Amino acid sequence: MEFKEELQGKRLVLRQTRPTQEMAELIFQAVDANREHLRPFSPWEKNDRSVESCLNYLKAKEPKTQAGERVEYGIFIRESNTYIGNIQVFNISQENRCGEFGYWLAKDATGHGYMREAVHILEKECFTGLNLHRIQITCDVLNEASTKVIKACGYTYEGTLREDMYDEYRDTMRNTLMFSKLRSEFNET
Repeated sequence: MEFKEELQGKRLVLRQTRPTQEMAELIFQAVDANREHLRPFSPWEKNDRSVESCLNYLKAKEPKTQAGERVEYGIFIRESNTYIGNIQVFNISQENRCGEFGYWLAKDATGHGYMREAVHILEKECFTGLNLHRIQITCDVLNEASTKVIKACGYTYEGTLREDMYDEYRDTMRNTLMFSKLRSEFNET
């Protein structure tokens, strides 16, 4: 499976996060400037402590991208070419024709509908270009912003995974909400 290098939206451009020094610097700067915003729901932020650690992450994910199991895109505002976060589809199964989305956005970029647009751009590619049948998105039950995005994008609530993950930030077990969308529910407009 080959993933497109770039996906276009009305206000956004999604570009594959290749293992380059430039991409590692963009990610590090955005994560570093948004640690307090990301920390409650993005435990991975503590791993991105330097440009080098971000570059190592980008290199480590490439084999799964080459194998067709995962692709990650940087989210850029078209007009200014400003990098504002990432979105990815992972756990791609060609056999079962499904995958899962994950995403994050810089604090200053929230509240403008950018993540809804990014989800729509990527789901269009997944359903029409990659021939997936199902996409799922999970989030912490306490992550109200992500839950709003998921619902606004028309995903169906499937249930709550009770105490399925340890939440290091709160030092407790967390509950995870699960949502999905089927290709038959996808509206291109």
